[in-house]
Amino acid sequence: MEPKQEASTLPKSAKALQIIEAASKLFLSNGFGSVSMDAIAKHANVSKPTLYSHFQDKETLFSEIMNAMCQDAGASQMVETFEQENSSPENILKAIGRTKLDLVLNWQGLSLARIVFAETTRFPSLGETFWETGPKQYYDALEAYLTKLDAEGILKVSNPAKAAMNFDGMLMWTFIFPLLAGVIAMPTEREIHDHVDGIVADFLRIHAP
Repeated sequence: MEPKQEASTLPKSAKALQIIEAASKLFLSNGFGSVSMDAIAKHANVSKPTLYSHFQDKETLFSEIMNAMCQDAGASQMVETFEQENSSPENILKAIGRTKLDLVLNWQGLSLARIVFAETTRFPSLGETFWETGPKQYYDALEAYLTKLDAEGILKVSNPAKAAMNFDGMLMWTFIFPLLAGVIAMPTEREIHDHVDGIVADFLRIHAP
C-alpha cells in the first residue's frame, strides 16, 4: 500500500484549488462515502489523471479542505499576534474562542461535523484527518499557551492539556449538539460574544494564581 499523502503547506496551484472547491461542495452536499473521485473530477472539470496527480484519494482531499478552513484561524497564530501587541490572556482567550466558534458555527462547519460523526465508523481515516487538521491544532496551541502562563505565574494550570480540553469543551458544547440535532437556531454574533466572554471569565477564575 502506498503511503498516504500529507496535506501540503506549499501554495496550491489554480488547478488544485479548483479541485478542492469542487470536492468541498460535493462532500458538504452529499456526504463523504457517496462521493466518488470520478464525480469530483467531473464537477471540477478536470481529467482523472489530473485529479490523481494532485490528490491521491478522498481522504487527502478532505485533509486539504480542513486545512483550508483552519489556516486563517489557527490558535497558535492568534496567540503570537496578540502577544506581540502585549494583549492580556483574557483578550487572547476571547479571540481564540470567538474565532473557533466563527469557524464551526456556520453551515459549512456543521456540515463537516455531521460528515465526520456519521461516516468515521466506515472511514476511520476520516476521523483521524478531522482530528489532526482541526481540533488537535487548537488543543496543542492552547496547551502550549497555558503552559507558558503557568510557568510565568500568570495563571495556575497544573495540567495544561486537560485545561485546554476543558476550555474548548465549555466553549463548544453549549451550541454544537443542539445545532446538530436541529433543536436551536444558529446563535447571533452577540450571543456568541457573550458566551465566549462568560467562558473566559469562568476559566480565568478557576485558574487564578
